[in-house]
This record gives sequence, structure tokens and C-alpha cells, in this order.
Amino acid sequence: MKLIGKNSVSKYFSYFFLVLFLFIAFHFIYEIIGFSVLYYKYKTGSNILSEYFLLGNDVGWAKNEYTNPIKDVLKFKIYYPFTEQNLLTGIYTKSFIINSLISSSYFTVFSFVCYKITEALGKDYIFNLKTINWFKKLAWLSILFVPIQIINWFFNLNLKMSASLLYISFIFLSLGIILFFIIAFFKKGYELQSENDLTI
Repeated sequence: MKLIGKNSVSKYFSYFFLVLFLFIAFHFIYEIIGFSVLYYKYKTGSNILSEYFLLGNDVGWAKNEYTNPIKDVLKFKIYYPFTEQNLLTGIYTKSFIINSLISSSYFTVFSFVCYKITEALGKDYIFNLKTINWFKKLAWLSILFVPIQIINWFFNLNLKMSASLLYISFIFLSLGIILFFIIAFFKKGYELQSENDLTI
């Protein structure tokens, strides 16, 4: 089976990324709803939707060996709707919420752009401006994530420089640079294809 073009592996990958995007987007939207409900509960003391959105000093994990030293802080737990399956648990702080939303929003957009790229690669003519533009968006998305993550790391999470931050930054910068090489290749292919179309 072909890697790119009509009825290729790229076409089936586009289905995979579409499902992945819908799955991650659902989580992101539900996270926003969850944090909104938790904020309302925090401000008003309401017990609204308490079976799905828990807020308190004990949300079912206070006896954990890692959380015993911080058992008096406010914690939260968000369950999947209509289930007892945990979606997200943590300490209810602004920094935790911002960090969670940054990650979720990035991977939502990332999976959507990957879907659009693989969908474009599943067409008859892959060397087109639409494909090039989606590759550009993915490249800039990867590169812009690095300063966002650095700002989040130092100013939101108040963490010190670590190997994890360097590792994450290196991966996303490398991905962005590699994508710009791919863009140059696709631009050349588009130029050659356009010239060939004109001669015909």
C-alpha cells in the first residue's frame, strides 16, 4: 500500500488523527466545564454536581503516601460524565489549572493539524498550497510551544531549570525545524508540479 496519495496509509492515518482529535477535544472541553464548576463551588460553597466534580481537603486520595504531607490543602477530582472513572485529580491551585489547560489546548490543536495534514496527504495531488500551509502551522505550533512552556514552567509552576524542561524544549524545537525542511521539500514539489502543468 502507498504511503501517500489516494487510498494510501495517509488516508487511514487521517481517520486515526480525527478520532484522536475528537477524543482530546472532548477532554479539553470537559476540563473547562469541570474547572468552571469547581470555581463556582469554591466561590459559593455549592454542592452542585458533587458526584462528578469533587472539591475538598479529602477527595479520596488523602491517605496516599505522596499526599499525606499536604493533606490540609484543597484538592479536586473530576470524573467522566455518568461514570465513576477518574478523568483528572490534583491540588486545586491556579498554577495547576493553567498548566493543565495549556497542555490540553496544545494537544487538541496539535491532533487537529495532524489530521488536516494526513488528510491532505491522502489526496491525489499532495504538492499543493493547502498541504504546505498546514505543515507551516504545525511547524510554528511546535516552535511556539517552547516559549509558552518555559513561561509556564518558571512563572506559573515556579519550578527551577531541569533536564525535563530542556528535553521537552529540544524535542519541540527539533520537530519544528524538521518540519521546515519538509515544507521546503513540498514547496519544491509544488513548483515542479506547477511547471509540469503549465507545459502540458
